[in-house]
Amino acid sequence: MPPHAGIIGKIYDLQPFDEAVDQGVQISLGAPEEHLESRGIGLYYWDTKKGWLFIPSSIDSSRMRFQTRVTSLEKFVLLQDTIPPLIYPLQSIRQDVIQSQDNRIQFTIKDEISGIQKESQIHVSLNGAWQLFEYDPEEEYIIIYIDGTAAKTQQLMLSVTDNVGNQTIKEFKVM
Repeated sequence: MPPHAGIIGKIYDLQPFDEAVDQGVQISLGAPEEHLESRGIGLYYWDTKKGWLFIPSSIDSSRMRFQTRVTSLEKFVLLQDTIPPLIYPLQSIRQDVIQSQDNRIQFTIKDEISGIQKESQIHVSLNGAWQLFEYDPEEEYIIIYIDGTAAKTQQLMLSVTDNVGNQTIKEFKVM
């Protein structure tokens, strides 16, 4: 189990494991009643090398039921992730001040439990205006390109939301 993740309900084994299923199988797992108001819950499957991995699913929030179509038989569970993503600047003078190198800034973004799958889960603004960035989910980093002709000190805001809604917002001064 990932650190700081709680199992919600039962673990379901659909066997034989790793067996491909033509046209897929619809699965639906519901959270126990005591977790109907809980946040950070998501659907996961078991990978023998990586452990529990998040599966995108549709959610009926009134009944806290998670549904998705899978193409192989595995172990499935609902996990609760309440830990927000971590953001680390790679060119940091101090924790809140960053030195731009070659008009670019790089950050490591990590989320140990549910993960970050899409660029739309990341928002970057420079001096209050949306800022273009590159995201590499496999390497867990983003690169932000800064206009070198702009004012010497700029305000950078970075917001990252993981797959189950936990969010981290950090602000930095760019020199």
